[in-house]
Amino acid sequence: MNGRDTAGGRREAGPRWQGMGPVFLSAVVFPGVGQWMQRRWVAGTAYAVVFGVAFGWMIVRCLKVLKAYYDLAFDFNHATGEAPSLVAIVIPFVLSMAIYLVSLVDTAIAGRRRRDAPPLPPQP
Repeated sequence: MNGRDTAGGRREAGPRWQGMGPVFLSAVVFPGVGQWMQRRWVAGTAYAVVFGVAFGWMIVRCLKVLKAYYDLAFDFNHATGEAPSLVAIVIPFVLSMAIYLVSLVDTAIAGRRRRDAPPLPPQP
């Protein structure tokens, strides 16, 4: 078993779930937070900055496309009839999701390596 019973009948988290906290934080809070919880400062900062830039790029593109649609719908004087292309959103979205998934996989792999690593010998 990967856990043990406590006095209240609940099970404590065993070694299997100890490495899942950083993965959960990377998935829910922001990519890079899981790496920071694992004390991997450079990797966490890199993932957070790159994801933040890609996500910001996607938000700016979404707002531009949304503005173009509103202009098309409500600007009756200059209506051209051309809808803006949604392809402008696809590249930043795919890039953001790729960084997000790579961050999750990196956090999970690092957690598994730490969990499965043999203990260090005692220092004399």
